Amino acid sequence: MSKEEIEEQFDQYGVIYNDAIIEKCVELCLEYGVTDAAEFAENWLAYTVSKLNGADPTVTTITEMARNEYENKEKKQSTNIKSEDNDGGLKVYGNYVEEDVDDDIMDSYIDPTSPKRKVARPQQLKTPKTPKLAFTPMSYSPLPLNESKKVNEEAGNALCTFGRAQLVNLNQWSQFRKGNLRVSLSSIGDGKYMSANTLYMVAPSIEHCQYEYEELYKIGVEICKRFQEIECPSRTVEEILQEDYGLNIDENKPFPYDKIRCLGRVHTETENISEYNIFIVALQDEQLIKLPLDLIKCKGYSLFPGQIVLVEGILTDGDTIMVDRILSATNLTYTPTPKLALPLSIVVASGPYTAHDNLAYEPLQDLVKYCTENPPDILILTGPIVQKTNTAIHTMAERFDRHFERLISQLVKNLDPNTHVLLVSSHEDINSTFVYPTHPYDIKTKFPNLHLLPDPCIVEVDGVHIGITSTDIMNNLNENQLSVNEGNDVIKRSVYYMFHQKSFFPLRKSNIPVDIGLMHQYAKLNTLPNLLILPSKMKQFIRDYNNCLCINPGHVFGETTGSFGRVTIHPTETLLNEMPQTLVQNAPVDFDEELVVIYNRVPKTGSTSFVNLCYDLFKRNKFHIAHINVTGNMHVLSLPNQLKFARNVSSWNAMKPAFYHGHVAYLDFSKYGIVQKPIYINLIRKPLDRLVSYYYFLRYGDDYRPYLVRHKAGDTMTFDECVEQKKSDCDVNNMWLQIPFFCGHAAECWVPGSEWALQQAKQNLVREYFLVGVTEHMEEFISMLELSLPRLFKGASDHFSTSNKSHLRKTKTKVEPKQSTIDKIQNTAVWQMENELYEFALDQFMFLKKKYKLPGGKNVVQDFFYEKIKPKMGNVGGSAKK
Repeated sequence: MSKEEIEEQFDQYGVIYNDAIIEKCVELCLEYGVTDAAEFAENWLAYTVSKLNGADPTVTTITEMARNEYENKEKKQSTNIKSEDNDGGLKVYGNYVEEDVDDDIMDSYIDPTSPKRKVARPQQLKTPKTPKLAFTPMSYSPLPLNESKKVNEEAGNALCTFGRAQLVNLNQWSQFRKGNLRVSLSSIGDGKYMSANTLYMVAPSIEHCQYEYEELYKIGVEICKRFQEIECPSRTVEEILQEDYGLNIDENKPFPYDKIRCLGRVHTETENISEYNIFIVALQDEQLIKLPLDLIKCKGYSLFPGQIVLVEGILTDGDTIMVDRILSATNLTYTPTPKLALPLSIVVASGPYTAHDNLAYEPLQDLVKYCTENPPDILILTGPIVQKTNTAIHTMAERFDRHFERLISQLVKNLDPNTHVLLVSSHEDINSTFVYPTHPYDIKTKFPNLHLLPDPCIVEVDGVHIGITSTDIMNNLNENQLSVNEGNDVIKRSVYYMFHQKSFFPLRKSNIPVDIGLMHQYAKLNTLPNLLILPSKMKQFIRDYNNCLCINPGHVFGETTGSFGRVTIHPTETLLNEMPQTLVQNAPVDFDEELVVIYNRVPKTGSTSFVNLCYDLFKRNKFHIAHINVTGNMHVLSLPNQLKFARNVSSWNAMKPAFYHGHVAYLDFSKYGIVQKPIYINLIRKPLDRLVSYYYFLRYGDDYRPYLVRHKAGDTMTFDECVEQKKSDCDVNNMWLQIPFFCGHAAECWVPGSEWALQQAKQNLVREYFLVGVTEHMEEFISMLELSLPRLFKGASDHFSTSNKSHLRKTKTKVEPKQSTIDKIQNTAVWQMENELYEFALDQFMFLKKKYKLPGGKNVVQDFFYEKIKPKMGNVGGSAKK
């Protein structure tokens, strides 16, 4: 276990730490044999929410957590070895004497037994001859309670949380709506949703092939569209062979291999997918072709059987594709943020609801008891209710459907009548069709607050769209994927498989009986819901991916422990008002994690070198980076896109902390009602140097992409000759670019020679830009960013000085202009204004630079503190640095 792995996990969850804490974490992991950094971080989060009210770690508390979690676990394991009965699931403590104390609010996250409730050991256990359980079926054999079960000392502790720990701890898990809810099933396919009468396994194979072809075409179009929209340059055959295989091509000899882009579906013919047995099935001339993939030189990929991908590489004479890269991302469509009048309280639980060898349903009783004491607005239950593999079903003395009807009726009757129950079917249930997608359950008794839903489904509750499945697609994808250099977050990767393939079940290799026709109609995920329920035997999680809150509540009866989830959705505009004011005032704001930096880079100012440095840093410093690609390389956004861009950058929380870059003019976010504006930075260059560099760049290109043929390739006219002949390429008005980039989106900004534009650019440079450097002092610019914004630029100076980034992009051929040409250019108003802005920026940069330096060239780390505070407020003072 390394420091970096733990830091990455703590950063992901917003945990504040220092070097001493990280060193202690590494020491504890070595002591207790912990190898999974994500598991260690999640154990800390659960511990601090349950025990410390969400406080950040100290060396002492992190040590206590490890001892509590790992030492106790070892003791329990050694104790359980001696016990003949090691039953899992949520425990029922019948005949125990209980001492009631106040319920902890976080018991809503897993165990319905109160975390503060102390359970006294009975002096004598009394085993009833016949258990009286509301959910127990009539049986030919007795179904005794398991009285020997051990008390779960961890009952009520949180396994995972979402949101700031302090806010979660103070949330009131109560019913808000009193039954006043509008619940409707949303269509997934062509305006339809699956009903109990939907036919299955009746479509001929030819229709299934047609469905697969249509999906291949639709998803393929989306991938190609995304590929065209992003800045994604391709390598030529020559570049691939030279850089990856060390082969040089003789231009005078015919080359037998072709560059290929092929759209197809990933398949494998062996049980386990590997890089040596993978191929794609593509459509060519209305026929299916099989093309093996050679992935040896592909730098990174994530694949699974059934995935639709765009493969780019070299097609050999053996019909094998030597893969250069694989593209599978599509543009995602989002559900609008719901506008709620009142909060919405939800409990999510997933079957099985009893042990695999009995039908006592003790865990289900615990869940019902909890929901009766803490009634939610919505209770989501996913199947199976009566699992096919349960070994006790052969003892039942009543029909399966009658038992199921009685069980569900008892369940609904025991709940608060204002709680709406969403019951989602499962193909693993003995009372359902053994096919996926699965028809909704069917019972004769009707209840106004019971909604029987198919698997999968999207349901709308007062504007909140909730996607639900009872099928463990997460674990199926995890066991059937092949991933290289795509990170270790298997949960995120599996969720994004579903998002980009636009399907609840994108896999084409599993033991689940799938009806291809029904799946294409009723298992689509074309639009991301607000919530997505993904029950799985993988570790429980609550995570936000692209503004879709994804939840794995675990299973009510699990192999080791039972769990369920609880969510309260608050109206956005009233959330802070409803929280206690003292908490709102004292809640820590992590500005580093909310950081958004925009670099609206001016062309030919050294921007490529700086941006590639940032691409080298984003993994190390754990931030997100994105290129702003505007249609036709336009520098001014349309009015609708101005508003859309401002809102998107401000609200895209999953992207933060973020670094955006692109050739776009300055945009004032406050104009669009955005309170927390991003931080702007930029680089500026001597105007004539920039114009000359761009002139020769269009003719000769650069050493960054030497094989790319530029727009003016073949034109050998020098810049001096161009000026002498008054050609358009060297027109001084082409120099008018740095001023409008700083001026912004106003029409006057783009009028060459505008005095108003120059003054506006100066004002914006001082008032709206955090730092503007000059190309000639790039290294100092990077050093100042590292000192000021270490969250993004930590280690930037050393990396820049030791790597090749400082000279990443040089124009191949450039002739310095003659003095006569320089004099002619400098006589113009445009050059004088552009140069005035450059000198102004240079003075401002040098002024700030001096504040960082002491005699001798040492960097100054300035600090400040508060003193003479009246009246005294306790221990509130301290250094301003983190």
